[in-house]
Amino acid sequence: MIEIKKMIETEEYPWCNEAALVRVTGGKKALTSVYSECTDDYTHKSLLLLNGKPIVQREYPECSTCCALLAKG
Repeated sequence: MIEIKKMIETEEYPWCNEAALVRVTGGKKALTSVYSECTDDYTHKSLLLLNGKPIVQREYPECSTCCALLAKG
């Protein structure tokens, strides 16, 4: 069962037209997340998987002043 808990305001996000906070009960655990350890350039990677296949990848710095963030500008 999928229940929409709240619609999220998206005016300040130009990359998003609509967003909702949902609650899923009785799901099949098809959507999972995987996080990596910190790499040599002090970044982490996270993957959003659907049935074990990556659909979204994110790379983010370990801290706000680390070399990865400063290098990315």
